[in-house]
Amino acid sequence: MLAELLLSVSRNLLDGGRTVVSEAADAEAALRGLVEFHVDFALSNPDVIRVQDRDFSNLSDADQAEVRTLQRNYVELWVGCSANCIRTRIPPSSGSARTQPSASSTRRRTRSGTMVDAWRSRVPGPSSNAWPWPP
Repeated sequence: MLAELLLSVSRNLLDGGRTVVSEAADAEAALRGLVEFHVDFALSNPDVIRVQDRDFSNLSDADQAEVRTLQRNYVELWVGCSANCIRTRIPPSSGSARTQPSASSTRRRTRSGTMVDAWRSRVPGPSSNAWPWPP
């Protein structure tokens, strides 16, 4: 039952993210859509998130690997959209594009402040008209 729940949720996130990206007019719209999609998921499913945090280690090795593969593919959607959006704002770097989505999926208590600070130092702040802050 646990495996069924976490695999289903992971598949739904990946499928939903792919739909958002495929229906977006451009990379920025895709990234904004992913943000809205993920926030909606997180606010609508806090119990599922808690179950994964608490019980993931109780999955079989095969189920853990499958959930992680689905989640990695979901993060890669974010990486691709982030890379497309920031390419014109900062020097292109796969590492830069990969930092943001990975940072948001890392548990807060284990996240290094230096990683977040490094990302923030390279992204335009709220005082500019640049994405990701709303106009």
